Amino acid sequence: VPGAALGLTLLSVAVVVGLPGNAVVLWGCAVTRRRSVPVLLIFHLALADMVTLLTGPVYIRALSVGQWTMGLAVCRGCNYLCAAAMYVSIFLIALLALHRCLAVSRPVTTVVTAGDRAGQLAHGAAAVTWSAALVLAIPSIIFWQVKDRHCKRVHGTKAWLVVQNLLETILGWALPLTTIATGYGLLVCRLHQTRLARRGHTFRLVAAVVVAFAVAWGPYHVASLLEV
Repeated sequence: VPGAALGLTLLSVAVVVGLPGNAVVLWGCAVTRRRSVPVLLIFHLALADMVTLLTGPVYIRALSVGQWTMGLAVCRGCNYLCAAAMYVSIFLIALLALHRCLAVSRPVTTVVTAGDRAGQLAHGAAAVTWSAALVLAIPSIIFWQVKDRHCKRVHGTKAWLVVQNLLETILGWALPLTTIATGYGLLVCRLHQTRLARRGHTFRLVAAVVVAFAVAWGPYHVASLLEV
């Protein structure tokens, strides 16, 4: 099947490139002496990506054989981990955007959250983020079933489909991205006012990550809305 072959190719490339790439990021964040809030949040962001990519071989196997042969627990577990990682990623990117905004508009706050305090703050924020994501991903355990030899979402009623898709799109994409866009909009205004050109590189780097994430997840959420 052409669609399955394309999916198998793209997923294989993502796993082969993404796993070592994120491993390098994790290692770099772990050994760096600069324990800043952005570095530690990026560590957890790479960790979330690793969680998603580690489920890749399971989906590669399913695509290669053309059916789901690994049981209900693996079906629900993999989709639960992917959903949780999605929420973690977008929430952490939102936190990174807010931190960059504070770093420019409230430099004193950034100084206060440096050093050991930065580690406590970042890991605390990450812990709350992971906890919220694990709760929001619970519908993946409830609605994913093995049906007709495929792992797929099965809703008892149309209402549950609408509720899950809307909540997932609003909480996991639209609302966080609105927060990010607002934060960076204020940041751009502040940079323009203070002429802090040296911060432009950092802004472009993080903004590129935000745009890439929005584009990557956009089709998924558009498809979810069309399904409603």
